[in-house]
Amino acid sequence: MSSLSSYPRLPSSALKPWADLNGVIFDGVAISKIPGKEERGSAVLATRSLIAEEATPLMVVPRTLALTREAVAEYAKADSILRSVLDAVGETVQTSRGAILAFLLLQSIVARPNAPRHCGVKTPFTEYIQFLSVPSLPTFYPVSLYPLMYGTTLLPVLRGKLATLQREFETIASATADMSWRKALRELDDAANAMAAIATSPTSPSDEDAEVAIRAALGGRGLGEESEDEDDEMQTDEAILSQALPGQQKRKKVAPERPPPQHPTHDISFDDWKILDAMYRSRALEYPGLGDAVVPCIDMANHSSGSSTVAAYEVSRSSPSSDEPDAVLLLRPGKVLDPGDEVTITYGDRKGACEMLFSYGFLEDSMRSARELFLEIDVPADDPLGPAKRAIFPDAPFVRVFDREESGGAGAGAGPAEGSAAEDRSTTGWESPFVWLVAANEEDGLDFAVLSTVTGERELQATFRGEPLASAVVGAGAKDSGNSTGRDPAERLKSLLEADDALRDVFRLRAAELVYQRVVQQLEMLVIPTEEVEEGWDEEEVRMEAGREAVEVVKRLRGLEGDLLKRARRDLEKEVSSSSNFFFCPLLFEIMSSCLLAFAVLPARSFISALIAYSRHVHCVAIVISVYLLLFIARILPCRPCSISLSHPASQYEHLGSLAPKRLGRLLHQSFLVSEIL
Repeated sequence: MSSLSSYPRLPSSALKPWADLNGVIFDGVAISKIPGKEERGSAVLATRSLIAEEATPLMVVPRTLALTREAVAEYAKADSILRSVLDAVGETVQTSRGAILAFLLLQSIVARPNAPRHCGVKTPFTEYIQFLSVPSLPTFYPVSLYPLMYGTTLLPVLRGKLATLQREFETIASATADMSWRKALRELDDAANAMAAIATSPTSPSDEDAEVAIRAALGGRGLGEESEDEDDEMQTDEAILSQALPGQQKRKKVAPERPPPQHPTHDISFDDWKILDAMYRSRALEYPGLGDAVVPCIDMANHSSGSSTVAAYEVSRSSPSSDEPDAVLLLRPGKVLDPGDEVTITYGDRKGACEMLFSYGFLEDSMRSARELFLEIDVPADDPLGPAKRAIFPDAPFVRVFDREESGGAGAGAGPAEGSAAEDRSTTGWESPFVWLVAANEEDGLDFAVLSTVTGERELQATFRGEPLASAVVGAGAKDSGNSTGRDPAERLKSLLEADDALRDVFRLRAAELVYQRVVQQLEMLVIPTEEVEEGWDEEEVRMEAGREAVEVVKRLRGLEGDLLKRARRDLEKEVSSSSNFFFCPLLFEIMSSCLLAFAVLPARSFISALIAYSRHVHCVAIVISVYLLLFIARILPCRPCSISLSHPASQYEHLGSLAPKRLGRLLHQSFLVSEIL
């Protein structure tokens, strides 16, 4: 059981005195639970009629109260325990998130009524953390719900997040294991376990037996004896026992059939770290000039999107005498509220369904599209440059598929091509820097070389037709294997590919085909398991364990992402088709002729090779079959394929090898050379 479940919770009615004490100003609003919707937790409600044009800031939070990385550093100057934790943990707390989570972890311990002495200094957040509820995020979903998430983009993100949280917690737990406050927490657990063992003993133990058990739990010491550790100025053992099981200072005789009493662990646990991460993720705001922050009271405002958003969070000077800008909550222009109406802000109108569920634990009722989804993409297994491409690319390889109407479009390079007929008909788009790196190969001019630096390190350099793309330090001695030039090699490569007038459409076709295959793969993962889940999945049992709302929201996510993937597949099919026509139709005669020549000089198995190579291109397969039907006719009729000549030099058709898979590309190019010779 989590130790965070043991610290007291304060009602929202107690928040106003805390706010007054810490300089937070409310004007026309209050923080309370919505009548009839108490399960949703606290919300910001209007206490009187409010008109945007007449209203002053609804809420003003002093800048000094915002919890940022900078604020944690200031708290550490007066708190030696916090400072020692930050120094011991290292890189994990170097980010804003890491520093804030470490600070809140200690504050949650200080907030306990049985907190050990010298576990941290009280701050305004010692009480504020007691007002915060734990959001129902996917990181708390039971494993029994995972089959329903299979095929959605949520499951891989969730697994990655849990693995990251586990690593972070293990780092913090290991770095602080020998600190006095951790030792004190473990002593509380040992004493609680000893008391529980005594209370549930089948026979009534004697006082001597109880004393032996307690001494064992306390490291050989008895009640009332102080610790011999000079650095550990903790309470007496009698106090430790009273804290271990609150309200049970004296042992009670319990009937043998009574189960052992359940008590929370006092030492920090992985569940504690998950809870704090959930609190931070669902509440963090961007504080201009300071980065991510937890802004008390303003973070109580719930989310709504579009025209239903009532207020906006800004940073400005609340009065001429203010030295620094404060966080303020303002009514949006044109908004009018009656007493009791909820004041909402937006967490991001264009965030995708997966991100909303992952970070905040819900999907809006008005959401009709997944908006966007991110699919992992990798280099094909048979690409000889695969390892080098992965090493040179600095970011996680993915493709973003988005709804054009819901997500607000995309950056440069999104498909389909601008101005194309496919773009006019499509409702979805895609973008992926990495896909352009996958689309290029050695025959196109992409090259990698390993060089030795003056410091003795090995550096991987990527070039395209002599133009430098990026470099990265590689090898066992490299701290990081990512791009060391500060430039995105994929974006640089894409600009070079787009500048090639002769092959621009070829590379676009390749990229679109890669994305199409990835979308089809994800859609198959999403659809097929649904049938398996319906057959062997006990939904009622999962509802009992995970909760009805969790099951329903995951089902909604499946439906929204499935719809977006289906529309993306349809649009990509059109894009690939329109991009293919420019190549296959004008050169149909040349392709047919070259295949005839290839058949004349190459083994008969070239037909099978051609079909395998073009198996993913419907147009190519049709052409190959047609050509080889002509070959069959050519063997019957008294005609010689070699008599067919091409009016263009073979060098003009070298780019065909860039479009086709390597084997067939070389086959076509060789056939053109043969035609020149003949």
